[in-house]
Amino acid sequence: MKKPLLVALISILVLGVILIFNLPKTSDKPSTIKGAYKSDIDPFITMSFNESNNCKFYFYYIDDNGSQKLDGGEYYYKDNNVFVINSGKLINREINYNYKNNSFTITIDGVKHIFKKASNSPIIILTP
Repeated sequence: MKKPLLVALISILVLGVILIFNLPKTSDKPSTIKGAYKSDIDPFITMSFNESNNCKFYFYYIDDNGSQKLDGGEYYYKDNNVFVINSGKLINREINYNYKNNSFTITIDGVKHIFKKASNSPIIILTP
């Protein structure tokens, strides 16, 4: 009586291990960016990513005259934490997203910015 019970328990254990290792692997890193991010250099330089609106992003910056400007475009996931953003000012720029710190680095007009997540929701400001 003990032997068939032991064989059944070992069989169930082996089957469970096989099933666990053969389950489809899911990444803990999503293939999209969402929310609002601010530059470490200037809090008025921000990017917002809106995945629910066909993966649109909005880039707010201050021009040489001190006026707030808006540049927007689309973004997509390329691979291995790399996203490509495309707009009038940022043409086909790759950004490497750091999921641990919820941040990414990008060089704009020769200046390196680290953008850190400020909000889980995109902040969209209409500018004149």
